[in-house]
Amino acid sequence: MVTPAGSGFGNPICSPVEGQSPRLSRILTDLTDVTINCSVFKHHNLSGVTAAMKNIYGMTDSPVRFHNNLNTALPKLYALPQIRNSISLTIVDALVSVTVGDTADPFDFSPSRILLAQDPVALDSYALVLLNEIRAAMANAHPIAIQPIAPSLTAWLANAAAAGLGSTNYSLVQA
Repeated sequence: MVTPAGSGFGNPICSPVEGQSPRLSRILTDLTDVTINCSVFKHHNLSGVTAAMKNIYGMTDSPVRFHNNLNTALPKLYALPQIRNSISLTIVDALVSVTVGDTADPFDFSPSRILLAQDPVALDSYALVLLNEIRAAMANAHPIAIQPIAPSLTAWLANAAAAGLGSTNYSLVQA
């Protein structure tokens, strides 16, 4: 049990997601009115890419519970009013990234970018395109087999768009 003055995770206050009752961070639910989602751009073996939406797994007490059904769980988690209504902006650090390994691996490429968006689906759609472009360039320069991200890993993007969480269409504005 979390004390009212403490941070950490509160009691479940939302409907179950994929049969699980997530406990959300009290920083999100009780201690702030607006959240800026800040993530690090990287390849992820289960979701294909981590940018805007996948980063919200860290707002739950046990992210691993939602990895098995990621393509449906991720949009459902992001759709929770406590998450969706709180996040006003996502900033993605793509100065350096992991593009071939997984999240625990050291960075292997420097996209040299900061990505910002209010639409998490559009941001993730662009992040996936960017990651696949980087991987294609790396495959041409290195004798290792680097494949594009399998569409089966990123079905959560279409599911998120279908749930009204954003659009897979985007336009880039460079500063």
